[in-house]
Amino acid sequence: MTQTIKKKITAWEKVAGEYCKILVPNRPSPEDCKNYGILIAKFLKNRKNPKIMVMGATPELRRILYTYESLAGAKVYCVDINPTMYRVMTNFLAKGRHSEEKFFPRSWLATQFPGRHFDLVVGDEVICNVDAKLHPPLFKEISRVLKNDGVWITRHNVYLPETKEDSVRKILLDSGEKIEKGEYCFQLAMNILYLRMFYYSSAIKKFDNTMANLLKIMRREWEKSLKNHQYSLIIEELINFYEDNFVPMAADYHWSVLSKKESEREFKEFFIIEGKVYSSDHPFVKYGPIYVLKKK
Repeated sequence: MTQTIKKKITAWEKVAGEYCKILVPNRPSPEDCKNYGILIAKFLKNRKNPKIMVMGATPELRRILYTYESLAGAKVYCVDINPTMYRVMTNFLAKGRHSEEKFFPRSWLATQFPGRHFDLVVGDEVICNVDAKLHPPLFKEISRVLKNDGVWITRHNVYLPETKEDSVRKILLDSGEKIEKGEYCFQLAMNILYLRMFYYSSAIKKFDNTMANLLKIMRREWEKSLKNHQYSLIIEELINFYEDNFVPMAADYHWSVLSKKESEREFKEFFIIEGKVYSSDHPFVKYGPIYVLKKK
């Protein structure tokens, strides 16, 4: 096992253990779950004993698929390189749940399943966990394991042209203002702060988007221009909370986000974009559509 893979496993073990601190839009919202359910139900209609691959161990997706295990005889296979991730995330599901899903500790880039094995592949915000250079082999592998009429349904982070007009100062000030006006609770503001920094760093490509590095950049901006601002204390508390609660999850982990245009160009090499659904119950819905990708 390479050092890079070991670091990823360690990072995701920490994320799993702190999943309760992660809010929408960094995990599926109620409307995201509703939309996943509608799309999955539409695709699986009249299919008997479908085989479904879950990329990762997202509990919200596994709850949705449990219905199809019960009613349609679906076989659900969770695939993640990290067994601890699967075990810990299972704790967020209802106790006494008698799912027949199976777990396979494998890489998404080399699932080891036969070709044309699955009717459906689902995964929430999974592509950003894979280095952009590895997107083509990832897509090739997902296409390989899908049946000829199979689809991949996935919520996917992208950034839009206006992201480049953002700034670290603006992101911090907006966060402080939302809290001060009572529009965001502290934890929601924290999740959105991280997401905006994540999109912005990906869009301008001037600094890496590891949590540790984003912390340094935010703290430097606070010292330089926000220390005496009216939102100074709120912003300082946000940064401290980020340092104490988010950075320990995955301090040196790199995420990979491309523009919407770049992402869809990548998709089209292996898939037909059959649909694109946006939820409306959380901020930044434009940046996280659920794609329905049909195998070419």
